[in-house]
Amino acid sequence: MMQSLSEHTSITALLCLRMPEDGPLKPLSQREFRALCHIMESGGKLLSDIITLPEATLLALFHKNVDIARRVIALRRRSAAINELITSWLQRGIWILGDQDQFFPRRLKHRLATSCPPLLFGFGSCEGLDSGGLCIVGSRRSSPEALIFSEKLAERCADENITVISSDMRGVDRMAIQTVLANQGQVKMVLSDRLEKAIEHPRYESAIDNGRMTFITPFAPNVGFSIGNAIRANRYQYALSDITVVAETRRTGGVWKGAEENRKKKWVPAFVRHSDDIPPGNRALMHLGLQPVSFEDIADAENLQRFFLDHQDHGFKRQGEQNNFVEINNSSLFRLFMRQLKTFAVNIRTEAEIAEYFGLEQMQVQAWLRRGEAIGKVRKQKGRDTGWIFQK
Repeated sequence: MMQSLSEHTSITALLCLRMPEDGPLKPLSQREFRALCHIMESGGKLLSDIITLPEATLLALFHKNVDIARRVIALRRRSAAINELITSWLQRGIWILGDQDQFFPRRLKHRLATSCPPLLFGFGSCEGLDSGGLCIVGSRRSSPEALIFSEKLAERCADENITVISSDMRGVDRMAIQTVLANQGQVKMVLSDRLEKAIEHPRYESAIDNGRMTFITPFAPNVGFSIGNAIRANRYQYALSDITVVAETRRTGGVWKGAEENRKKKWVPAFVRHSDDIPPGNRALMHLGLQPVSFEDIADAENLQRFFLDHQDHGFKRQGEQNNFVEINNSSLFRLFMRQLKTFAVNIRTEAEIAEYFGLEQMQVQAWLRRGEAIGKVRKQKGRDTGWIFQK
């Protein structure tokens, strides 16, 4: 069934999407769109009123920013063309989410704040966008050692049912994606361009058919490559994940900028590959506080989730969020979790439902559920209704 857009999302697309025939007419930027929403709300208007308000009323309402009002007047004349373009995407299975829609990831809104995109586009299931995962990133021209590290890390993720978040960039990112898919794992791919083209690539056909891959992008599906968008896409990979691992980086470029932005904004705990012979970029990130992780650490870890939870920086705090990555061996917190789960998981509950109920990251919930399963407190129900239930 083809998706039906909410009114808010339709209007957001009308004002923020660029059409090939727009010429010098510029759609609203993220900042301009949010300013428009604030002005409309302050004036006692709904966003939907933007379609029907007379031009004179709009100009009076935006008297302090007449340029936006004039552009809105021009942009809303494109309604039929925008609707036609959107329909063509929806017919191909591409979904569009506005930031007020049910499945728009809350972690993007919490972590990115005013930098959060007003629209997301994608292909595949959009219901698990907030379920987190492990982000693997690295330079396009990474060393063989970094590629081998990425391959091993992705294999472990697939084995432990940890979703991998990365991009389609050559090198580490593509190695991680391909390895996870080859091992029947789950992938969220964050794109900086050409969603229309990516979903038709033969190497993803099987994963798409089996529901193991979700494509995500804040950029319109027909947008071509640009260096700026490629750099900006890094922040969405971090913000959608639970933990990020940098396999290799130079001291410049998108991977470095993404790691630096995450370090300053404190979105998620981050690790960087360590060995006897690592590039200066990796060493610099360790000096800046990222936690080291080696190939041997990944290969020898009894449980990958437990390893990252045990070795992350426990002084880490996210801006505007409670730090839900707590130490897995903290028995008092685990016992409290199990006591409350006893009343919540009387019926079968998915990991996503449990994570939302407790306000925890899904990787932490997975680790504690496995610990509870080992001591016979919870049981994983498989089959038609997959989820967890407390053992009475």
